[in-house]
Amino acid sequence: MKFTINRAAFLKELNNVSRAISSKTTIPILTGLKLVADDNGLTLTGSDADISIEALIHADDPDNQLAIESTGAIVLPARFFGDIVKRLPEDNMTLDVTEGFQTEITSGSASFTINAWTPTIIHAYQKLMQRMPSPYPATSSANSLIKRLSRSQIRKVGQS
Repeated sequence: MKFTINRAAFLKELNNVSRAISSKTTIPILTGLKLVADDNGLTLTGSDADISIEALIHADDPDNQLAIESTGAIVLPARFFGDIVKRLPEDNMTLDVTEGFQTEITSGSASFTINAWTPTIIHAYQKLMQRMPSPYPATSSANSLIKRLSRSQIRKVGQS
């Protein structure tokens, strides 16, 4: 899997999806960010087993500057990967999955290599997501969901 993308467009969706990823979990795969590059674009998925957020960065949107050289799927450690992307120096970044699931992230003169989880883990992640059907399924864009949640108020039972 290899793609190049506008870093700002990628970060926007990464930040949205990261809201569903827990840093404290007994299931390590739930600390991961799933990336899938295909003909439609780049799909980012994050989940904490209770909520999942998925965002599609369209390949045909010129603002994204998304160029997919090769398709594929990986799961990366979300927090570490996000920290790297935020600190990249240039407007565009390239992600390239090499042998042994080493993932190279480059932007300008900066280059980082991190380990991705293997396809076995990706398959387990997909099975886990399929086994957790919501009793109240809903589909919404990430931005719309964030707006709705930001307007929500949480009160203790018995308070008005």
